[in-house]
Amino acid sequence: MLSQEQQLVVENIDGHNVVVALPGSGKTHTLKYAIDHLLEIHPRYKVLVLTFTNSATAEMNQKIQDHISERKYAQVRVSTFHSLCKEMSYQVDRKRLVMGGNQKSIVNRAMNEAGVTSYKTAEEAIDFYSAITDLKPTAPYEKLFQLYETYLNILKSERAKDFGVIFRQVILGLRDGSVELEDYDVILVDEYQDTDPQQLEWLELHGRGRDDKPGAKITVVGDDDQSIYGFRNSLGYQGFTHLQKIFDSQLFMLTVCRRCAPEILEAAGKVVQWNDDRIHKDMISAKAAGGSFTVAHVGGEQEQY
Repeated sequence: MLSQEQQLVVENIDGHNVVVALPGSGKTHTLKYAIDHLLEIHPRYKVLVLTFTNSATAEMNQKIQDHISERKYAQVRVSTFHSLCKEMSYQVDRKRLVMGGNQKSIVNRAMNEAGVTSYKTAEEAIDFYSAITDLKPTAPYEKLFQLYETYLNILKSERAKDFGVIFRQVILGLRDGSVELEDYDVILVDEYQDTDPQQLEWLELHGRGRDDKPGAKITVVGDDDQSIYGFRNSLGYQGFTHLQKIFDSQLFMLTVCRRCAPEILEAAGKVVQWNDDRIHKDMISAKAAGGSFTVAHVGGEQEQY
């Protein structure tokens, strides 16, 4: 069964949409019905669902598979942005991916060559530049641009790449046509508030298409009030408004929370309402009254634990 709000999303899934969904408002439930409806009216459509973690991918994939027919399921792929872009980067080269301890070793080598002594500072600078497609010295890490160039040179000498290089390869290749657009008619993004500028450009390029390939229809689902990864370059509110503007996307709301008691939801609403940059929305609890919470004051980061 679908609520009236959820039904509106399902009925309009064959287009560009921004769906703002409260926690516990049934966004995955809505998406699986939307995919089922979409493949009913367009049996030959191919659908891509993008998530941000492997666990979210597995959960979403299972719920879709359990809900739709085997024929329809064959038209759907669920993937993380990272996994998909890794595959797309094979159109550029097949250098090995470095992560974890191997990547840390290369960071340490770059630090030694560049004369940087703080690993935390080096890691922050490399993460910062990894999220930039058009590389140039950029505040607040302009003085550490040489460190990043050294890091890239070591990767090149090792015939290796990290996800920063991968996303840069893919975006630049999509821009100049050397990397093919993914062949999907509709692209759905879960937890869209976590999207960073490179992932947003990836979506924009696929939504616009090319002369020889029509753009995909983009539907994103998330909650700008749950955007907590700004330190990782997630766009939050700006990502929602930008996508609305470039595609003239329809805006839908899932405003009924089935997870939290009204007291909890009201308290959360009083906190987030202080944000100037947010999509204003109703916050309605479907649960009976009876929730409680405690306000604690802590003296610093360590005391939070």
